[in-house]
Amino acid sequence: MRLNHPYLIGFGGLLAFHALRALFKRLDVKYAYYEYGNDPGFPDCIEPNIFLFWHEYMLFPPFTREQSPLSILMSQHSDADILGRIGVHARFSHIRGSTSRGNISSLRKLKRLGTTTHLAFPPDGPRGPRREMAMGAVYVASRVQMPITLMGIGYDRPYRFKSWDRFAIPRPYSRARCLFSESIRVPSKLDREGLEYYQQKIERVMHLLTDEAEAWAESGKTMPGETHIIPGKQPRHGIYWRSVQKIAKVRNPD
Repeated sequence: MRLNHPYLIGFGGLLAFHALRALFKRLDVKYAYYEYGNDPGFPDCIEPNIFLFWHEYMLFPPFTREQSPLSILMSQHSDADILGRIGVHARFSHIRGSTSRGNISSLRKLKRLGTTTHLAFPPDGPRGPRREMAMGAVYVASRVQMPITLMGIGYDRPYRFKSWDRFAIPRPYSRARCLFSESIRVPSKLDREGLEYYQQKIERVMHLLTDEAEAWAESGKTMPGETHIIPGKQPRHGIYWRSVQKIAKVRNPD
């Protein structure tokens, strides 16, 4: 049953937030980095980034990086209404729009938000195909000139929906892992050929990173430089606002 009434959406989002927050607090969550500091939860991560992760792992950023200076781009489809409410309760800003090429309205919103926050969205959303990167993320990075950081995410034997993306829900008390890539800088104002080159390059890295994160979660092995994360306990509110101020200063030095 779809929730179409605003009150039902609000109530459903609140219930889902508390249930999912309790679930993620009971997970063994660890991060590792190919470039240390590329993490929206770190106060020293002051250069605004575009963080990309596959659509099936949409729940991971809001519940492992609560209150981080991160704005998540969500589709205009009604399916994103509940996710939007969950993001509000997790103190994430979110915008509704599309990264499709030529979408001037969304591009302007992203440019404006990029002065004070990081951006995040799934490059295979909102309708797939699963784990196939659309052109939008590369187009946005080229036009707004923000580096891309990829998030390879994996759970240990998660529950999966029978949806196009096989949406993943972690099992209670299981392992969740995330690998951050090095920053990828896309040249400004690329033509079609250039956009396709970076699209294919980034998609290959996304697959490798996700495969590595999923294998890490399933194995339970130690990863060099891994960091244990306690969902819901960091970053503190004061750190969040200092991060916002630093990001704004980097993008607007005058």
